Amino acid sequence: MAEEQEAWPQDGLTARATLLAWLEGGLPLEEAAARYAACFPPVAGLDVERVKATWAAWNPARKKMLAEQIRHSMG
Repeated sequence: MAEEQEAWPQDGLTARATLLAWLEGGLPLEEAAARYAACFPPVAGLDVERVKATWAAWNPARKKMLAEQIRHSMG
């Protein structure tokens, strides 16, 4: 029998808005990473340090591409 797991709503809209705000310079990395990680359940493995390390490694071209994709998807 499978163990019951706590239901955890994923907040995709807030996650995308947070990432976009960071990409556009509206939020510092630490704050954006914390907000983003909070949008997902612990089982997703997205802790603040992992998010910061991933985002900090992106080059300007990737950041621009992601911002454009997010704006388009939220449009």
